Amino acid sequence: MEDRDEVASTSLTLKPSIFWRRQSQTSGYMRAMPPEEFKALRLHTYHFDADTYMTGSSPQEIYERDYNALRSDLPERFQISAPPLCGEYGYLVDGHLVNYQVLKWQETIRALCHSGQMAALEMVSRPVILEIGGGYGALAHHFSTIFPNALYFLLDIPEQLLFSASYLTLVNGEERVLLLDRETEISLESLEGFSFVMVPNSLLGSLSSLHFHLSINMSSFHEMTEPQVIEYLEFLSPKTDVLLSANSDQFESPTEKGSVTALLSGHFNLEHLPAARLKSPKSKPSVRRFARKVRDSLIALLYWSSWRQLGRRRKDRYLAFPKIAQPAISAPPMSGADASGATLS
Repeated sequence: MEDRDEVASTSLTLKPSIFWRRQSQTSGYMRAMPPEEFKALRLHTYHFDADTYMTGSSPQEIYERDYNALRSDLPERFQISAPPLCGEYGYLVDGHLVNYQVLKWQETIRALCHSGQMAALEMVSRPVILEIGGGYGALAHHFSTIFPNALYFLLDIPEQLLFSASYLTLVNGEERVLLLDRETEISLESLEGFSFVMVPNSLLGSLSSLHFHLSINMSSFHEMTEPQVIEYLEFLSPKTDVLLSANSDQFESPTEKGSVTALLSGHFNLEHLPAARLKSPKSKPSVRRFARKVRDSLIALLYWSSWRQLGRRRKDRYLAFPKIAQPAISAPPMSGADASGATLS
């Protein structure tokens, strides 16, 4: 953070956005937390995923139904679950630990399977993947279980790398995780023994010599400033085969007037990637469930000026292909796959 702050004094794009300065303050206590407390790291990740609350708000039967639907047409190697470490929690479904984050990432992996992207990555001996803004590192971990030979770069502000670097180290082992600094040599050869490379956002330029088979940004671009998004897109467009983007069109900060989708379409050709529509079983009405709906409605009214604005916050998911001509990995979609987002039953 000190290195970042030193460089950020002369750069408009390195200083965290207002949104992330506020978010980082809520978890600042963790920088003084004893190391042994990180063994229950997932109890602290609610700061940016609220998973502890979301998993407990629905009955187990809904998680079982959705989890089974999301993995029903996938080969076993593409089926994920939470590792029983770091204070992970959830429901056991056929021996698999399932929580809200597992459902979220299983649905993402399913969509990538149906679009042919996972099959394309299987054609590469060592997939090189870049995720910008990786939360606590869950998606990086799941990709490593599917592609054990992958080299996964996770780029984030240092305040958030505290979470992801700790989680990936505790779950996968210290020898597989590298925290990038200014002296680290960056090449596929020099990183041969590593699976995860944690990259502070101030060292984005260190990755200039690399080419990525897949880049990912999930719910992060719209939390940045417009100049920051532009910088990342200009960096990525000549260096990635495809970018997976799932972001709101409207920026979180009211001072940012641009459109995330418009910025994306300036550098990439966008292909909409629909989400699976799950039919969850209807549960019996209850006073508690009705009260929760009333509470959610009140919160929405308090924090949003109109219901129409809620729709503008909906996340649009795209496979973004660079407009700059380059060799791209490609593969046919999974046999029998439904890439249209048809209803699962």
